[in-house]
Amino acid sequence: MEQWSDNRRFGEFNTRKLYRSGYRCKGCTTFAGALITQPNVLVANISGTDETALNANNGTATVAPTGGTPAYTYLWSTGATTQSVSNLAPGTHTVTVTDANGCTSIESVVVEPFICDLEALANATDADCNGGNDGTATATPLDGTGPYTYSWSNGQTAQTAINLVAGTYTVTITDSKGCTAGASTIVEEPTAIIPNASATSQTTFGVNNGTATVTPTGGTNPYTYLWSNAATTKQLQV
Repeated sequence: MEQWSDNRRFGEFNTRKLYRSGYRCKGCTTFAGALITQPNVLVANISGTDETALNANNGTATVAPTGGTPAYTYLWSTGATTQSVSNLAPGTHTVTVTDANGCTSIESVVVEPFICDLEALANATDADCNGGNDGTATATPLDGTGPYTYSWSNGQTAQTAINLVAGTYTVTITDSKGCTAGASTIVEEPTAIIPNASATSQTTFGVNNGTATVTPTGGTNPYTYLWSNAATTKQLQV
C-alpha cells in the first residue's frame, strides 16, 4: 500500500484550509482530510483618559485585546507590564500585546494635558475720606473649578479685602485644579476737604451784622457744617 499527499487545497472557509491526502492499494484509493485552523488577527484595542488637573500626571490607559491566542502579555512604553496603567503624564503612550503564540499587536493612545480656563476679575469701593482706610476690593472667579482660594498683594486671603487705603491691589485666584489667574483694581480716595472760610465785619459797633462763610472744596458733596457756636448753616451771622 502506498501513502501519498498532493497538498492541494480543495476547500477554504474563513481562516480554515482543507487539504487532501490518501492511500493507494491495488486498485483502490482512500482519502483522509486534515482541518488546519488559525486564530483571528490579534488587536490590542487601547483606550485612555486625559489629565484631570494641572500638572496632575494622572492619565490612564488600558488594553482589551481580541483575537490571537490567550494568554496575553503586555509591555508599555513606560516599562509597565500590566493590562492597565495609571499616573501617566500627558503625551503618547504605546503598548505591545503579545499572545501565547508570540503574535504581537502594537497600539498607542494620547493622554491630553489639562487645559485651564480660569479667569479673574477684581473691583473696588473707594475710601470715603482722604486718608481713610475703609476701601474694599473684591475678586470674582470666572470659570475654573471651585472651591477657590484668594491671595491679595497686602496679605489678605478672603474673597473681599477690607480696610484698604487708597492704592492698587492685586489678587491671585487659585482653583481646585491648580489653575491660577490674577487681576488688579484701584482703591481711590477723594481730595482733602478745604473749608475756604471768609468773613465780613460789622458795619457799626454793636449791630452784629458781620458774617462768616465757608465755601468748601474737595471731599464729597453734599457738605454739612458745624460752627463753634453749634450753628449748622453755611453762613453764620455774628
